[in-house]
Amino acid sequence: MVDDRARGRVVLFGGLGAASTRFNHTWEWNETSWERVMVTGPPAKGLTGFAYDEKRGVTVLFGGDGDGTRAGLLRDTWTFDGHEIARAAHARSQEIAAAGPHGVTLQSVSLP
Repeated sequence: MVDDRARGRVVLFGGLGAASTRFNHTWEWNETSWERVMVTGPPAKGLTGFAYDEKRGVTVLFGGDGDGTRAGLLRDTWTFDGHEIARAAHARSQEIAAAGPHGVTLQSVSLP
């Protein structure tokens, strides 16, 4: 869960349900109720790292647990601007160790 300060929303992605079912739903808290955001995005996963990038005004989702096994740990990165979820393509993603659960701190940098 992450606070999207620019839009005044709390954003939630994925998670684990009964019998370790993984979800790929995106939800937003609008200060009154939760609303499901109908967007196509990352595969179902839990235990992700999630942070808000103030410089770019997007939430950033990293990694997670895709199937409950060590082999299912992911190192993909996605951004959400309130309208679209997009996979972040950057050359260094394979250098990041797949692990979980994640804690994330974010420092905006310009990627080539």
